[in-house]
Amino acid sequence: MGRLPHRDRVRKYQLQELWDDHKEINRRLALGQKNVDIAQEMHITPALVSYTKHSTIATIEREKMQAEMDGITVDVGKRIRELGAVAVEVLAETMSDPNSTRGLRTKVAMDILDRAGYGAVQRTKNENHNYTLTSDALDELKRRGREAGIIRDIPSSEVSVV
Repeated sequence: MGRLPHRDRVRKYQLQELWDDHKEINRRLALGQKNVDIAQEMHITPALVSYTKHSTIATIEREKMQAEMDGITVDVGKRIRELGAVAVEVLAETMSDPNSTRGLRTKVAMDILDRAGYGAVQRTKNENHNYTLTSDALDELKRRGREAGIIRDIPSSEVSVV
């Protein structure tokens, strides 16, 4: 096997113009796709992807694409914020409309709660949890529960402390 060229003497392959394949590679790179995935999906060599990625002309074009995508993202974000207030009003009308089905009103209510951070409780794979509480920690939990009006006074004979 021959010697590999020294890093300082490696020739750089520079594209002079972007052909359709180069443009597609560049588009996929701009979207964040990995080099090896691009090569496999396009049935090309990883070297061609690398040459395209590191060429000056492709880098400039990719920066333009990224700037355009960033601008579009900002515009979409602004539009969503503008429509947010209208959407909330539509949801409120749907929930209060007696002609809306109960199922629709329930779905709207659940969606609103979910977006507000009060989504359905998610079960974990392992439901068996063992906790050990000190008597001080247990007293603190009971105090907080009483203050919140969640629990009544529990006689100590009903509670076992490990």
